Amino acid sequence: MSDLTGFSSIGEEILATELKKFRDVLKEIDVDIILCYGVLLGAIRENRFLPWDKDIDIFLLPHVNLEKVKKHLQENGYDGVSFGASEVPFGKFLWAKRYIDDKILVFELQQVHYKDDIAFTNKYLGKSYNKKVKKAATVYPKSMFENLDTIEFYGGKYFIPSDVKEYLTMTYYKWEEPEEYVDWRYHTKSLQEGWVEIEEKK
Repeated sequence: MSDLTGFSSIGEEILATELKKFRDVLKEIDVDIILCYGVLLGAIRENRFLPWDKDIDIFLLPHVNLEKVKKHLQENGYDGVSFGASEVPFGKFLWAKRYIDDKILVFELQQVHYKDDIAFTNKYLGKSYNKKVKKAATVYPKSMFENLDTIEFYGGKYFIPSDVKEYLTMTYYKWEEPEEYVDWRYHTKSLQEGWVEIEEKK
């Protein structure tokens, strides 16, 4: 995804408007979005979009039909709506683009899956990640997604995982203070400590 545009060049007002529109478009088909990863980190720690971030990460719950989401986004002016490849065989994630003048805003949607008391997502690790793992996921307690909280962000209300500080600790480890950019894959507790083998869906 080398064509992603950094948030600092798009501007907070446009980002807030686009996030609200995205939420409302999916609500038309009874799909709720859950803020996660960088957009959630910015919302909790700094009450803003992180200017160095490059996409808006969204979780979707297990019951959501991704094909229906894809079709609805295409019908509502989103471009490049496509499923992404993942090293995890049991799910898909979805990308959708919005062109804003000469800039590109990307939404990355990841579906949460459950197994016993575990919630996991099919986060793409990328070829540069040198841990030799055949099946991996970011792993969280299932309860974080069964009992969602909400947050006010740029005047809108959004769902977030419950126990959000623990979620951020599992995702980013030391997240309370900004640091120089580090590769999230080497600092994510749920990756380092939470490798999980999941049976592939039949």
